[in-house]
Amino acid sequence: MTHLSCNEARLQPTPTLFRESLIDPATIPVAGPPVTDSTECDKQLPLPTLIDSDLHFDLEEATAADHITNLSDLTETDKHTIMLRWHYRLGHTPFPQLKQMAKYDLLDKRLATIQEFPFCPGCQFGKQTRRAWRHRSNKKLRR
Repeated sequence: MTHLSCNEARLQPTPTLFRESLIDPATIPVAGPPVTDSTECDKQLPLPTLIDSDLHFDLEEATAADHITNLSDLTETDKHTIMLRWHYRLGHTPFPQLKQMAKYDLLDKRLATIQEFPFCPGCQFGKQTRRAWRHRSNKKLRR
């Protein structure tokens, strides 16, 4: 190996991606022969089986229509999720008031039929950490 000074090294041409390649094209591994027949491309490759925790999905039996219907199922939400979303958006408004708003068609009509309200951990935490008033305010209220 020859050692070059800084000036000599700077004058040496540096290989770039477009001009001179560092990799010899003959050494690049080829995945297989090029596909010349169109029937080669039309072959269906076997799909692997996806195993996810306790559920077993066989992708070979699934079709594109199944995926579309499953996607539409994911966009559907139940009434409790919608109620909880509006509860958060409106600053933790009490659930009976949200139900009343749904009766007057201010929110989704489906919320008016809820019998059991969802659980909000933020509201429960706020109720548990309330502090008692230590003294009365000295300010007089104006009426």
